[in-house]
Amino acid sequence: MEKYLEFKNVNFNYFTKDAEFQAINNLSFIIKKGEFVSVVGPSGCGKTTILSLIAGLYEPTEGQILLEGESVKKANIGYMFQRDHLFPWRTIYKNILLSLEIKGKKHTDEQKNYIDNLLNKYGIFDFKDKHPNELSGGMRQRVALIRTLAVKPKLLLLDEPFSALDFQTRLDVCDDVKNIIKQEGQTAILVTHDISEAISMSDKVFILSKRPATLKNVVNLEFNQELSPLERRDDKNFSGYFKQIWEELTYEKA
Repeated sequence: MEKYLEFKNVNFNYFTKDAEFQAINNLSFIIKKGEFVSVVGPSGCGKTTILSLIAGLYEPTEGQILLEGESVKKANIGYMFQRDHLFPWRTIYKNILLSLEIKGKKHTDEQKNYIDNLLNKYGIFDFKDKHPNELSGGMRQRVALIRTLAVKPKLLLLDEPFSALDFQTRLDVCDDVKNIIKQEGQTAILVTHDISEAISMSDKVFILSKRPATLKNVVNLEFNQELSPLERRDDKNFSGYFKQIWEELTYEKA
């Protein structure tokens, strides 16, 4: 199996003034390049902690996290949060440039051309001089994704990026985001509480146990690769995957 991202026997403990709590327990898994993996599990089990460990915001108490065989500490990783975090006083274009500024990168012609190509390809170019309050929630999330992609990350982390959207917009944006990630050839990890969202978006679903989190199961999703997330929801296999994951999560809570 080609190893792109690898967790090797990872443990992570939280420390408070009075106690120590284990959040992650001996977690090991491999994600291949170009895969889209969703992570589900009981509330508070450590899903977002896993993303924070990958992003280098935390360091494992024990074990290793490797990207292409090297520590993730200095890796170029993109992180898309629950909120779009677009600054209202900056135009859409300047909001996207912010990702380069945070990384300490200059606005070279090559980088600006890359951003312009992304804006053109995904229908945002005509809105680049507008401000965030002039865009719909769905378009704002598309902008947030393009901002994340602007630095050409090796890995894309998505922390419940659709949770603030209404249901109809959420379905549309899932299609948009999956299409962009697929076209750009990104390797992505989505943390979500929504089983249907995980099944509709992913190649695999990682099911975590309750805290301290271990990898309870991996569900390989076998759909026609040409199906959009919305079309997957009507596929004959969708309900079977949903029942399998729901039962594992429900049994975990019992």
